[in-house]
Amino acid sequence: MQTLQEVDFELQNDRIKKALTDAKLESMRKAFETTRARQKEVKSRLNLEDMRSRLRKTRESSVFNQALIEKGIRNLKSNGIGVIYAKSGDEALKYVILEIEKVLEKGNPKPIVKSKSNVTKEIGLGNFLEKMGYEVIETDLGDRIIQLANEHPAHPTGPACHLSRYDIAKLFTKHFGKECQAEPSELTLIMREEIDGYFKKSEIGITGANAIAAEEGAIVIVHNEGNVTRASLAPKKHIILAGIDKFYPNLEEAINAIKLQTYYATGSIITAFVNIISSPSKTADIEKQLYKGMHGPSDIVLILVDNGRSEAKEISECLYCIGCGGCLLECPIYERIGNFMGYAGYLGGIGAVKASLISNEKSAESGLYACTLCGACELNCPSKISTHELIRKARKRCAQNGIIHPAHKAIVKSIDEKGNIYGENSQSLPHQGENAEIGIYAGCVARFRERDALNSVFSLFDKLRIKYATIDERCCGGVLDDVGYENSEKNIEYNLGLAKTQGIKTIIAVCPKCYLTFSKSNSLSKFGLDVLHISQYLSKKEICISNDVFVANNKKMNVTYHDPCDLGRHAGIYDAPREVIRKFANLLELPHSRENSRCCGAGGGVRAAFPNLSVKVARGRCEEVASLPVEALLTDCPSCLHNLENSKSRKHNYKIMSIAQLLDYMI
Repeated sequence: MQTLQEVDFELQNDRIKKALTDAKLESMRKAFETTRARQKEVKSRLNLEDMRSRLRKTRESSVFNQALIEKGIRNLKSNGIGVIYAKSGDEALKYVILEIEKVLEKGNPKPIVKSKSNVTKEIGLGNFLEKMGYEVIETDLGDRIIQLANEHPAHPTGPACHLSRYDIAKLFTKHFGKECQAEPSELTLIMREEIDGYFKKSEIGITGANAIAAEEGAIVIVHNEGNVTRASLAPKKHIILAGIDKFYPNLEEAINAIKLQTYYATGSIITAFVNIISSPSKTADIEKQLYKGMHGPSDIVLILVDNGRSEAKEISECLYCIGCGGCLLECPIYERIGNFMGYAGYLGGIGAVKASLISNEKSAESGLYACTLCGACELNCPSKISTHELIRKARKRCAQNGIIHPAHKAIVKSIDEKGNIYGENSQSLPHQGENAEIGIYAGCVARFRERDALNSVFSLFDKLRIKYATIDERCCGGVLDDVGYENSEKNIEYNLGLAKTQGIKTIIAVCPKCYLTFSKSNSLSKFGLDVLHISQYLSKKEICISNDVFVANNKKMNVTYHDPCDLGRHAGIYDAPREVIRKFANLLELPHSRENSRCCGAGGGVRAAFPNLSVKVARGRCEEVASLPVEALLTDCPSCLHNLENSKSRKHNYKIMSIAQLLDYMI
């Protein structure tokens, strides 16, 4: 069993602090902006939602479909392609060596040319072959750059996007032993010439595969540079490595996936090259006598890599990923720390999940606990993968094996011992224990860190003459699901039971996480109770505004609104808070709002585990608010309120308040 001592969380924290100040990530962010702009230009030319739904359906029916895999293998073999199944990464490496040794004797100086492939990064093929004495040349320009720099990739299709042309010029100057100017065209040309020389000398090419079409027995590989075509035409042997999850029913479904991959990865409609390989190079032009190896290899071998995939059914959704990197463009964490989050060629939150296919320890070391669970990645995923739910499952797998972040372990202990996430002694709330049909449930953050905002809720309800009660509440336990533990119904039933005994019929949750926890619980109907978020409740109330301090000269003040992830993307509540706000203020929407809202950085246990990272994400959101002519930023989540307040720069003169706070002042 793995233990806490085997995962160095202090080292992770140090690495994150370093990443937060890494100037190279600015190049990555600019590259992502370029991709977003390209996507915007061509989006209208694609029926994205239909294509995404089609892909999702295909992936659901294909991954772990043994009949489909067997059909594909039969047809591949019938077409003359050798197929080898590798149970583990080590087994795959062994088979690669066996195939190489059929062509190259030990000590043969001829290089092996290789193209971009996540599965080869997963099993460490490049380093392994070099240790075995072979010269391996990455032929994709970006991969060649990071090979020389000994860096990790920053994006699946733009691995060196975190390096500027000046970084690359310095690298090439050292590599070639002559001064290289920081001019992209010159840098590209000099590396093209070097790679061309390796292509001419090589006899073996190694590539990955984007898809395997079972019906046709064909392998599909996409690329922009043309290097894959040349690697696949190495004169003696073409070795292809692919995960067992790469099978599609037919070429039509594979092409749909490829078009989506191209759009989300690069912002283009289609990639420059689509190679469909269904057999070795061959001709029968002389007396119909078949000859293999006319303009390419006479031998093609596909190594299908399992490496934990078939044993991870509970997180199998991660295998729906087509490797486009679209999720990275919207991830608030990846934007700040780059490729610290992920494993090998699998980057971001989905990469941390895929690392758990190898081991729970690898997953924990790959940024698994740096995810805020905001769900923004799902909106930009062509396969509609719920990565935040997979992160929860991966964290549970870790916890079951004794791995949990110390900060999260402290939260669990505090809930057990004190009934709240902070481990502090509880203070009584107004009307606690009284009878009323409306019950206000504050939640831990409001009770212990945002008491002013909570008191405004009580004051507002008093002013609106709403009779309410509070209970001697304990933490609802919603955070336990986030950090890797199962939230037992006892936490929920304790609170619902108290509410029931006090005659409460409707619980008004101040915290979106608490609202979600109660609303998803089967115990809610068991106790015959309803739950509303406070914004939902207030949107139905008639509210009269009388305080002219905030409505000077009968002009409404300009405000903006931050959509909390739990309230918006996870609960689907967007309109209710806006309906309340528009009753008393001019609402100016943020550039990223509603389902496209940016996370504040507090969720998923990140504020507890990596506070510097949490603050950095929140500051980015505060900068976005500063771009608008507003007097206040409103939000209806105590956690968001707390993190944004603690992160706002002094130069920003807008206020950060809850909707209830501003209403309380205005009435």
